[in-house]
Amino acid sequence: MERSSRQSMDLAEVYRNAVEAHVEVKITDVESDFDLYGVITARTSAITETPYSSILFFKGEDEKMSVKRGDGEIDIDLSRRIVGVPLGSQLILQFCLFSDDNNVLVRERVSIDVQNIVQDSTYPHPLMLCGKCGIRLGIKWRCQRGPNTTPTYEWPDSD
Repeated sequence: MERSSRQSMDLAEVYRNAVEAHVEVKITDVESDFDLYGVITARTSAITETPYSSILFFKGEDEKMSVKRGDGEIDIDLSRRIVGVPLGSQLILQFCLFSDDNNVLVRERVSIDVQNIVQDSTYPHPLMLCGKCGIRLGIKWRCQRGPNTTPTYEWPDSD
């Protein structure tokens, strides 16, 4: 069984009446070269204890991600992209990212109400500006009740 199908089955067993959030984070509009480190976590409001967040991205100061001007939109390589979220709760994403000069790029909490999600709908979060670049969050929702399809990500046009 392929990994995404196995994850879908696991999510359905944990949450009844849940949807999948396929998360993608991109770096845009890079002003100058820098190295990035920090953490991005995800959880649902159905889990009230912050220590039970899932780590989507983690790079320590000793393993920074290189970001180069002129590379266009750069995908942040998430260790986990799919998060199960019960309907009627919130998806909570927390960003704490730093540049190599120890400046905070972004420290933000994004809460998204998960109510009437339509099969294969997209949630484009506004661009987070951090001085050296922009950070764009995209979420593709997938309902368990629909047919299994490979998720695709749609990004809003940059202004």
